[in-house]
Amino acid sequence: MASANFEYPEFYSFKPFFTIQPVLATREKQMGLWRDLILKYHTELRIKTLVVHDCPLWKNPGIGRELDNESIMAVMEDFIKGG
Repeated sequence: MASANFEYPEFYSFKPFFTIQPVLATREKQMGLWRDLILKYHTELRIKTLVVHDCPLWKNPGIGRELDNESIMAVMEDFIKGG
């Protein structure tokens, strides 16, 4: 798996990161972290295409957390809005 060479940021092990936050200010910060993580991951590993349904970032087996489909859609909609 390509992600073996990627150093995940500390917040990736924070369980609430994998739950879309209800408070707007917190959610905006969370979405910014997701945008940065997606870009850094794909840039550092030189992955040119984001395969949304097969992206390893959505799951962190080390903490037993993953984004559900609705949350993935929310992250991707924000990612697209952010340009």
